[in-house]
Amino acid sequence: IGERGLYDASAQSAAVAAGTERGTSMLADAGEELIPNTFVVVNYSKFVSNEVAALAVKNSAYSIAATKGAFKEPLEKAADILYNKTKEGYSVWTTAYLYQLVWNDSTSAVFYQSLWMDDSNIDPAKKEAFDNTNLFQLKLLGFQKASAFISGMGKNAQNENMIIKNATLKSIDAVYAKLQRKFEPFRTKTPLVSGVPIGAKIGMKEGLEGGDKYEVLEQTADAEGKISYKRKGVISVDKKKIWDNRFAAGEELLDENGEPMKPENDLEYTIFKGGKNYYPGMLIRQIN
Repeated sequence: IGERGLYDASAQSAAVAAGTERGTSMLADAGEELIPNTFVVVNYSKFVSNEVAALAVKNSAYSIAATKGAFKEPLEKAADILYNKTKEGYSVWTTAYLYQLVWNDSTSAVFYQSLWMDDSNIDPAKKEAFDNTNLFQLKLLGFQKASAFISGMGKNAQNENMIIKNATLKSIDAVYAKLQRKFEPFRTKTPLVSGVPIGAKIGMKEGLEGGDKYEVLEQTADAEGKISYKRKGVISVDKKKIWDNRFAAGEELLDENGEPMKPENDLEYTIFKGGKNYYPGMLIRQIN
């Protein structure tokens, strides 16, 4: 937690801390500000054969065609073509339930009084109490759904497991992006890695789209170590320079037909437009 507090410190908050009696140690304490921003996401994925939906559409089209007289045969033929085109493969439906840790003054007080210890004060009784406590609770913020479509196995039918895995991950990435858009506490907040050009290491995996707007926040710490954020401006995603970060190192990503995919670009991060005088370490948070 202390390391995270230091990681989140901006240049300005570090300067403020350096001028206080406690110095930079208060920046480590700022990590506690992150505890309420602890989330658990439970994903439920359902794998459905595309043939089920395709057959239902075909039967419905046949029923309609039966009432169209001379148009019956061409409508049935069109239904057959559509059925044969869409019956292969799977659809992966993922529902993601978003929970947030309940952390308030009373929880914090009990934690530090009865459960907290560090390397200088090892207490086996507190360790056992921590392992068995029911002090910590999660609250349900809500859920979202997303899907990924696999039209067929193509030339890579032997890689069926990998194709299904990639489709599952794709649906999870999509549903996480929806959760971030709907629930403000879960929205992306990430540091800038570059000021000129304005850049951050989020991209297609997080569902970025051209024109998405982010506020730029400068983190400050007062003399008591209290962290606050001040908006310094608004930037938007450059639609032509969105980082393709969907590819894990050493892994091959297959498309919906089972064909190998390649990154759409070789960018190292996403480029944003708007404003100036931003520097690495400032935080950005999505606002639309």
